[in-house]
Amino acid sequence: MTGAVGGVVSGVEGSVSGVVDQTLGGVVGGGGGPLPDSVVSSLLNTLLANSGAAPGTPGFGTSGDPIVLSGAQRGPGGILLDASAPNPKVRVLSKLKQVAKTGKMRIEIRMNEPGIVAIAGNIRPGAAVKKSRKGSRKLIKVPQVVLAYRKAGKLVVTMKLSRSARTALGRAKNAKMSVGTIAVDVFKNQDSDRKKLKIKR
Repeated sequence: MTGAVGGVVSGVEGSVSGVVDQTLGGVVGGGGGPLPDSVVSSLLNTLLANSGAAPGTPGFGTSGDPIVLSGAQRGPGGILLDASAPNPKVRVLSKLKQVAKTGKMRIEIRMNEPGIVAIAGNIRPGAAVKKSRKGSRKLIKVPQVVLAYRKAGKLVVTMKLSRSARTALGRAKNAKMSVGTIAVDVFKNQDSDRKKLKIKR
């Protein structure tokens, strides 16, 4: 993973991974719902414990960029409260030819504010490039990953594929990726979404 705005959430797998995985599965399948408050609190505590507070503002931790926990900002009409959930953007950076050559796929996840994003999904290879070569259209799983963002920005995750997945994508004209996301900001506003992405050759 590359990027300077955050990192992979670790140290809470035992208490939250099963719930996150189950909720993401529902989102990818077209359903899903919000994460329980206890899980959200565990994830946010991990983020906040690794971020320093800006001078004169609430917060804790000793490293990383500041997170200001004011819950509001000044506007022309007075105080504006943050009641909107974050809006993560997911983009596949790799082409199928690159995947076939390197065996790796790079995915960019961008957040518009500090918070936590969990993603998972699957990839369906398209028809084979050459009719003479048999191509597999079996679903390829995108493993669950939970990312913490100290500030708005992007992180790039590199997924190493199995030999069979690499071969299937290398022989395909194109592929479709279904990605489920759950995003939570530091004020516990959360939202889930399912995105359909196309991967070109």
